[in-house]
Amino acid sequence: MNTPQTEFTSIYQKFSHKLSGVATKPRTRTYSMLIFSLVALILLGQFAIRPTIKKILQLRREIKDKTIINRRMDEKIAGLISAQADYNSLRAKLTFLGQAIPGEPFVTKYIANLKQLESSNGVVPASMFFADVSLTAVSASQAAALEPVAAPESSAVNASAANPLLDLFTVSAKITGNYETIRAYLNALANMRRITTVSSLTIKRGSQAVSSDTSSSSLPLDVSLQLDTYYLKTE
Repeated sequence: MNTPQTEFTSIYQKFSHKLSGVATKPRTRTYSMLIFSLVALILLGQFAIRPTIKKILQLRREIKDKTIINRRMDEKIAGLISAQADYNSLRAKLTFLGQAIPGEPFVTKYIANLKQLESSNGVVPASMFFADVSLTAVSASQAAALEPVAAPESSAVNASAANPLLDLFTVSAKITGNYETIRAYLNALANMRRITTVSSLTIKRGSQAVSSDTSSSSLPLDVSLQLDTYYLKTE
């Protein structure tokens, strides 16, 4: 009587005999090698090649990003170098800019310059006065707290109010001289380093008596003029 163990042994021997017969065939060996090769390639690609390719792509993306960043940094550095060169070339002119439009009114200094122009060009001053102007820097909050004072509007005041950066004060002067001295004085005003605008100019024949042989260029003239000069507004 066959036991279960004997039957299992018999079945295993038959299966092993058939399998060994199949394994010895050339076609079976070829297919087996092909299947094992495909399995090995799949495993290699999943656990070795795929991570390597991902890492390569990541590195290439980082290199591209850093290249763009480096190019932008080079452009910014070139811009800074160019700006520094422009600043160095204009540094000497910044002093003239501060003299053309100072940060404060400097009323007394401006009046002294006008007096010097009058004496150096041979005109005789008759009178000079200027409108109200703050001689010290006043903040916007302090200016709002001040009591408003009524004043006549003028085109110069309106122009100053329309400019958010500049303020002005006005000087009214009367001078006497002949044609040549008046002309020299006006040319000197135009060539002042501090920007000055002649907003009003009135010329009349002088009241002094003259002889009949006096040339027209030597006739005394009375000139009334209004000068506007500018300075930076304080915040």
